[in-house]
Order: sequence, then C-alpha cells, then structure tokens
Amino acid sequence: MDIGIVVKHKYSTPILELCKAIFADKKIHLVKDESFLSGFEYNIISEINNDVLNTTIFNENINKNIRSKREDLFSEVIKGYDTQVKFQLKRDCYMLLSEITLKKLPWGMLTGIRPVKLVHKMYELNCDENQIKLELRDKFLLEDKYANLMIEIAKKERTIFVGYEEKCSLYISIPFCPTKCVYCSFPTHIYKKWSYLEDEYIEKLCREIVEIGSKITQKIDTIYIGGGTPSSIKKSSIEKILKTLYNTFDLEELRELTYEAGRPDTIDKDLLELLNLYKISRISINPQTFNDEILKKMGRSHTGNDIKDSIDLARSYNFDINMDLIVGLPDETQDSYFDTLDTILKLNPANITIHALAIKRAANLKFDLEKYKFLSGNEINYLIDSSMDRLLENNYLPYYLYRQQHISGNLANIGYSKTSHEGIYNILMMEEVHNIFSFGVGGVSKIFSSDSDKFETIPNFRDLVPYIERFDELLEKKIKVLTKK
Repeated sequence: MDIGIVVKHKYSTPILELCKAIFADKKIHLVKDESFLSGFEYNIISEINNDVLNTTIFNENINKNIRSKREDLFSEVIKGYDTQVKFQLKRDCYMLLSEITLKKLPWGMLTGIRPVKLVHKMYELNCDENQIKLELRDKFLLEDKYANLMIEIAKKERTIFVGYEEKCSLYISIPFCPTKCVYCSFPTHIYKKWSYLEDEYIEKLCREIVEIGSKITQKIDTIYIGGGTPSSIKKSSIEKILKTLYNTFDLEELRELTYEAGRPDTIDKDLLELLNLYKISRISINPQTFNDEILKKMGRSHTGNDIKDSIDLARSYNFDINMDLIVGLPDETQDSYFDTLDTILKLNPANITIHALAIKRAANLKFDLEKYKFLSGNEINYLIDSSMDRLLENNYLPYYLYRQQHISGNLANIGYSKTSHEGIYNILMMEEVHNIFSFGVGGVSKIFSSDSDKFETIPNFRDLVPYIERFDELLEKKIKVLTKK
C-alpha cells in the first residue's frame, strides 16, 4: 500500500525526502488536504500552527502526534531560520515513523548528499570529538557507527585541505561510452553512434578550456578527466586535450591528475603509455562487478577476466589505481558480491569505492525493474557493513563519502584508500571547499560567491548537440559570471 502526505506549509521537500528513504519500496503521494487521505497504509500530516510544528501519523490502528516549538534552536551547526525549521520538521517525522514502523535508518534523519560537511562545520565551531558525536547521535539521530565514520573521514579530509583556499580544481568531461549501462544516469553518448561529432566536440572543449582558463587566476590543485568513459575516444583526441591543459595552465603545484579510463574494453598499452607521458598520476578502472552474467545484463561489453588483464597491464606504469564496485546490482546475490570484493582485494588497487545502487529517473533500469531480482535493504546494509570490515582488515581506510537520491537503503557511497593514496579531487569536490571549474558536456562549475557566501553553480549543456550548436552562448555566459567575481 502507498503513503499519503498532506503538507500545510512551504517545507514539503524534507518531509518527502525522509518518507522516500523510509518507504523506499512504496509510492509516496503528496495530496492537497485530508479529504484525499483514503486507502493509504500510513497518512502523514505536517503543519505549523501558532509557531508550533505539528506532525501527525495515523491509519486505522494508530494515531501518533509530535509537537515542537518553532523558536527552539535545532542545532548551532544549521544556519538560517528556514533551514532550522526544515530540519526540525524532518526530525519530528523521523522520530514518529521509526517508532511506528520500527525502522531505523543508519544515517538517521539525514538525507543530504554531503553529510560530512556537518562535521567540518562543527570543527569550525571548535567542537571536540565527543561534542560532535553527541550532536550527530542526539540531534541528527545517526547510529554510533556512522557518526564515528563521519568523524574519522572528516579528520582525514582536514589533513588534505592544506592550502586549498588559494587553489582550484578542474573537471574535464568526455561524454562518450562504448555502451550505456542500464543503471547509468550520466549524460553519456554511445561512441559508435556519436563518433562523427568527436572532432567538433574536442575542438569546442579545448576552446572552452583556453577561453575560460585565461580568466582563472588561481593555481590548479587537482584535475579530473571523467565522463562517460574518456578512454572511448581516439588517442589523438586525448592527447589534444592533455596538451591544451598543459599549454593553458601553470601545473607546477598540481597535486593530482586523474584519468577515468573506466572500462577495460577501452584500455590498451598505447593509451597507458600516452597517459604516462603526460604525467597522469591516477587512473580509474571500474568493474562494478566481476560476475560475467551480470556484466552482460548491465550492458557491459567485457568480462571479469578483461578487467584483470587491464589491471595487470596498468601495473607496468606508476599509476595509482581506483576501482569501483556497486552493491545491490540487479540479480546479484550476496555470494556474487563477496566474490567481486574478494577479487578486487586480491588485485590490491590504491583506492576502492563501494557504491550502493541508486536507481535514477534517467536510467534505463528504472523502466525494467520487473525483469530483475534485487537484494533487500537489510541485505544491502549487511553487505556495506561487511565490506567496511573486510577493507579495514586489508588496510584500506575510509576517506570520503557521499550520498545520492534514490540510493538503496538510504545508505552512502564510501571511498577507501591505502594510507597516503587518497583521491584528493574526490574530497575537494565532495566537500565543496574551493572552486571547481568544469569543462564540456554535463560539467557543472561551482564558483564561490563572496556576495552570498555560497557556491554558485554554472551548468553546461547536458547533451552533445546543444553544447556544440550553442557553444558561443555558453561561453559568453560563463565568462560573464567569472569576470564579475
């Protein structure tokens, strides 16, 4: 049965986010008023009357209510009156729902993408670790394990932040892939279909790098070349991009240059030698799973052995290697997942990121769910926790995390690394601590605005054709924003 919600104020989004996290397998209906609350498993009413926040949850068998005073301070770390109210409304709703359904989420009431930012804010308020843990547990209702995890990650990240404010990072988008995975929601284009636009795209991309690069006065800290699968394109195109970066920017203080090779069916000796020539420090080879049957169902055109061969080939060079895997892929079992994790641990990359499957609206998987079997939220939670234990046993320490909308079990994606091999761009991008200038299709620049004390986002077009056809318009807009800073 579905869930019906009436929201009698302007803060509907946090209530909906929380309900989607708790009732991941049910439809949520935001209805106009109580007269529409009929036939639902649970009915939720959220209102504000005379400065009192009032949340009620009921059905045929129960009727529970919680009230909070509007003037009460939710938490010092949450700034802004509206934001305080949103968090209190969400907390009240979570407390009632967890009592009624007996469901407790490991991340408590948190549904945001970047939870570790809360810990950094607490450190800036001179809170000690005990204060931070109490705040996360008692205000945000996190389980102790995840509160401790956030604190450990924040401590690690703060050792990476040295000198970050005077610098910036770059993201370069190559929006081509050999095939599109069924779970993918990124703006990617199948290479065989769109390769006729490659030369024109690379020309526009390099022009954007040069034109916008001339307006950037900060030193470059990290560069991430992603996609898509950047290794899908011609070697001459890759070299043109790398040459443009070196000719446009002073890279003397560059700490990290990452190339997302991604798919083993696009990796060969010529590619690795080219990347090595241009001093790429880190490459990503992302298996997601080593199960050949699941790889085929997901739309991959390679096998698990191809992944191993690519890793062996990359070992000939001095790259740090990142590897990703996804928990909860369609038709995956606990045994097949642990087989993948064990295989990756034997390959011994510098970084391993554990992703919980997120089924996005733009992914093809969204339309074929009935074709597959999926692990339950409890099973996925068990696999995430077991992965953490195994990674720690193998000297991988957590160093960044982020969360996505529609993520399985309201969990998080966690990056682990060997000591001193952390992916610096991942941290800087996720915690939004300095400017990120993005180039190419789907890139979103985040530029700090001293006027608002916030980061302003400047999105590029998400599709190849408008990026090419409306390039001059895009360039003019970006230059205008940058020159007023």
